[in-house]
Amino acid sequence: MKILFLVTQSTWGGAQRYIYDLATNLNSKYEIKVAAGGYGELLKQLEKEKIKTCSLKYLKRSINPYNEIRAFFEILSLLKKERPDIIHINSSKGTVLASLAGRLTKTKIIYTVHGSVFVAHSSWLIKKIYLWIEKTFSYFKDKIITVSEFDRQLWLRHKVAPPLKLITIHNGIDFSRINFLTPKKARKKILSFIKHQQISNFWLIGTIAHLYPEKGLKYFIKAANEIKKLNIKNIIFIIIGEGMERKNLEVLIKKYELENIFFLLGEIKKAYKYLKAFDIFVLPSIKEGMPYVLLEAMSANLAIISSKVGGIPEMIEDKENGLLVESGNPKELAKKIVYLLKNPEATQVMTLKARKKVEEDFFLEKMIKKTEEVYDSFV
Repeated sequence: MKILFLVTQSTWGGAQRYIYDLATNLNSKYEIKVAAGGYGELLKQLEKEKIKTCSLKYLKRSINPYNEIRAFFEILSLLKKERPDIIHINSSKGTVLASLAGRLTKTKIIYTVHGSVFVAHSSWLIKKIYLWIEKTFSYFKDKIITVSEFDRQLWLRHKVAPPLKLITIHNGIDFSRINFLTPKKARKKILSFIKHQQISNFWLIGTIAHLYPEKGLKYFIKAANEIKKLNIKNIIFIIIGEGMERKNLEVLIKKYELENIFFLLGEIKKAYKYLKAFDIFVLPSIKEGMPYVLLEAMSANLAIISSKVGGIPEMIEDKENGLLVESGNPKELAKKIVYLLKNPEATQVMTLKARKKVEEDFFLEKMIKKTEEVYDSFV
């Protein structure tokens, strides 16, 4: 069976990690090719593993009518050339173009929903437009995989697709490939990025995320400002990642005069290695599916505070193996951070339970097997 994976961007993120794991683990059974917009880390890593790739020139994250038309014909041409049995789409942008191209070439279409885009925006009109798009183009899909049960129920509630088309397959990670630096080494490296020499006697509170609006990072900065008002000493806030929101976040940091305690480190390769540098891991997103970075943070025995969005409550149970907050509420986020700082014993219990949860429920072999069953159902 020949499978073509498609994603809008080749920069590394959750959808790209998902494709990489599937492609590298299923390459011995299926004929795999991965197509992505641009030429970034995903395609580079896949080529190292001898996976066939294709860089799409016109498929981009930003919306541009000229590029959309060119991207459609680019995908259509690829499908006609490769003649895959299945095209596996992994982005809401790609769902429109690839669904049309897939239908014209009579290709079976699988779509993985990495978080429902129609709940991520504040504008009522934009939400309705995205919901209409997902409903309209779900007709072309043969199977829709949601990475969380939350999203499957959301799609059923909004009647986006019929029940028989929808299946939940949680993300999973390969614990044998996760090589964290020790807390001391990771801390030393992180502090070297900000030219800070002192390793001990500092709380490091941080996250790893693309600097996109849906990651809710402005609320993390506002929470840091709330904590600053309490005059709690020796706290440093860190964000590892890059993206379009950098300038806006820099303005916010300057506005609240946090330049000496809040740092944007930019993109760092294999950033997960540094997770054990953090005393607390924060994920303030307003939209998520089932984030890999949270699975990694759970695996790293970190104290976790996350927004209660998407599939995250399927990973984190509030006050059991982490803390949950309402998205877009910096005061509540600040309050939870202070709670963890003042309650180390409760924190330790939660970190142990988080590690146990991820090992029992979110391992890669389970994700691979269930996805393989979906592919084989088309034989």
